Amino acid sequence: MDYSEVIRPPWWAYGVFAGLAALLCFTFAAVVTVPPALVLYVVACAAGFWLVSRRSLVITVDDEALHVGTEQISLSQVREVTPLDAQGVRSAAGAQVDTRARLVLRNLATPTGVKVDLRSGDIPYWLISSGRPEQLAASINSKRTALGASGDL
Repeated sequence: MDYSEVIRPPWWAYGVFAGLAALLCFTFAAVVTVPPALVLYVVACAAGFWLVSRRSLVITVDDEALHVGTEQISLSQVREVTPLDAQGVRSAAGAQVDTRARLVLRNLATPTGVKVDLRSGDIPYWLISSGRPEQLAASINSKRTALGASGDL
């Protein structure tokens, strides 16, 4: 595996969820006693933290494919990879976005990303969040070169 990245939710997302659970339990404690409300708080926080942590995105590049979460893109299908800064991601995901494109964005965690243009198929390109877009693009391009894929095809 040449490249691996995990994009996690921002730290404050857990705090927001804990605060909302506290408000819920405070209201619940007014109706019943405090011990059941504390049990509800612990259960709500555990469930909420589990849900928030499930929003992590794993991006890896191996010898044959780019893996984005549970999806994968064969490197032989990649035509061009473009690293994008925050403004580039905003414009690519804005009004000019192709409705057939696949967007895998975690804007709260990282505003930068890559645009992966494909050679053929129903999806013209993928727009993927990445904290290290230059490294991801370089990794994909080096693996494509190793496969013998040419950007001119």
